[in-house]
Amino acid sequence: GSDLRGVFFDDAGHTGQHTDAILEATSYAQALGLEVVHNPGAWSEDAVLFDAANATVLRESSDPGDANPLAAGLPAEKSVMLLHSVASSAWRDYFDQARSRGFKYFYAADTWSSCPTYLEEQLAAIASTHPTRRLSKESGSVILV
Repeated sequence: GSDLRGVFFDDAGHTGQHTDAILEATSYAQALGLEVVHNPGAWSEDAVLFDAANATVLRESSDPGDANPLAAGLPAEKSVMLLHSVASSAWRDYFDQARSRGFKYFYAADTWSSCPTYLEEQLAAIASTHPTRRLSKESGSVILV
């Protein structure tokens, strides 16, 4: 198997109500050398937790809404857009919006129960934003080179 590099804290509320508990868990995981991703399920209202996490899901929904880390002065390196129930005809527009608004991480799926039918296309679009990266197909598998 592979080495795990981090932990994903789902429903890690960034409302200010549970800052101490989430910060303690985040600090503990990072002290063990792990990266930490927070998913508060909504826009982060907690600067302490946003700063503590390696990345934070700032938009989890079926569309990009008005989430805009760039306009809010938040670093792209820590900003994630996670979308579900996205039709194959809409994901590319949402991807372009995520890029223009300052998100570093993007994922869209038609359902939560399986990979999106447009996954290969989505990965190629993401890889194309990095000039030194490209996708290659070998033996039916898609790999990043």
